[in-house]
Amino acid sequence: MQLASPKQVKRWRDHCQTALGGGAASPTAEASQHLVVWQLSSANHRPLARSIRVHATFEDAVEEVHSTRAQIELIRYRSLKLSARSEYVWVGTVDAENVLMSARTYSTVRDARDSIVVAAEAFAVATLGTGSRVVTRGAS
Repeated sequence: MQLASPKQVKRWRDHCQTALGGGAASPTAEASQHLVVWQLSSANHRPLARSIRVHATFEDAVEEVHSTRAQIELIRYRSLKLSARSEYVWVGTVDAENVLMSARTYSTVRDARDSIVVAAEAFAVATLGTGSRVVTRGAS
């Protein structure tokens, strides 16, 4: 889990807007000074996936992680091409609701699909940290 700085949240929102064609706003989170987004990272701290939603509290983000992991067998992944550019992202859905997405864009659909495999396997065995850290830079 990472407590996002305003700059990081802007990058995260821009990524969501570009990838999904819409914002990922949460009315309660919008009013908060600090926003929390969760991010799945590899053992070497490379971002693999991230939440779709922003949260007002760390506890809300933890609850979403637990809820999403409880539905892990139901998550369906798909890659998406971003408009006319040669960039790809992926999104994981449960019953047509977006629940997680790639942490970055990829230059080929093959790389995006490979990332789905890595992220899905990592999400299944990931351990959840007991705290958060402030992120002021990182994946856009």
